[in-house]
Amino acid sequence: MFGYARPQKLDLTLRQGHHYTAHYCGLCFALARDYGTLWRALTNFESTLLVLLMSAQADADPSFRKTICPVSAFRRFAIVSEHEGFMTLGAAFTVCMAELKSLDAVRDGSLLARPARDIGGRQFSRARRVLAEHSFDIAPLLQADDRLAELEAEASAAPGSITFDELTAPTADGLAHVFEYTGALAGRDESCAGLARLGKAVGRLVYLGDCLEDVARDAKRGAFNGLSACMMVDQTSAELSPGAADALSYMIARCNVEARHALSQLTLNRYRPIIENIILLGLDIRVRRLLQARTKKE
Repeated sequence: MFGYARPQKLDLTLRQGHHYTAHYCGLCFALARDYGTLWRALTNFESTLLVLLMSAQADADPSFRKTICPVSAFRRFAIVSEHEGFMTLGAAFTVCMAELKSLDAVRDGSLLARPARDIGGRQFSRARRVLAEHSFDIAPLLQADDRLAELEAEASAAPGSITFDELTAPTADGLAHVFEYTGALAGRDESCAGLARLGKAVGRLVYLGDCLEDVARDAKRGAFNGLSACMMVDQTSAELSPGAADALSYMIARCNVEARHALSQLTLNRYRPIIENIILLGLDIRVRRLLQARTKKE
């Protein structure tokens, strides 16, 4: 469930692109520092968006430093310092999201999921501890994950009994909780409601993108897929019917409008164009491309 909230880099200025990369690379260094070199592999676009949100709301400008990147032929880059508080939190959230993803993999019957959870158990606990030390309540995320598991079980037992909107709700609620926290962390109480709405819209789109990308693979493995469970997919071709595609296209448009309105209500000291680019352009375009690729041609 990672990789959808990417920027449209051609629509960013050169400076904006450098600032985005500096946050992405800073998160990579924070993961290596706090959890070990191998955990760099968890660096992803969704976590970078979260780091940017925290950085954008902070009063002080982030600090930068030049360093040599060990995964890019030892080229020299300017990165946002991994010692920034929001980088520490971004790394912890990234590991926490990986833990929740591993729980989903266990439910799907992945043979590697349980060994991976055992290996990462100590780091998962550390991430939870870091978040607790910064007053983040992880309980709503765990409750959202439990609720998603319940809904998926119901939908599997009786296909068509759960709507796709209902299936997207736990992911939307979980991300709303995380986004809202970034406002409280920065003392931006006036932005918290808008951040929660933004998190819901982004969460729904990420869940939809994940379902669209995995629908054919899930069908082959016999794994759960929200679109199949809601009887929106032809089981033989793994394609959406035109009616289902129209409904999902409307959902994408609705989420984009909700995200645009929520963004207009946020107090951001910097990086607004980058954040708007990621959510209103990058995320929207990627999910629409997946939708088009999965739509049955008449």
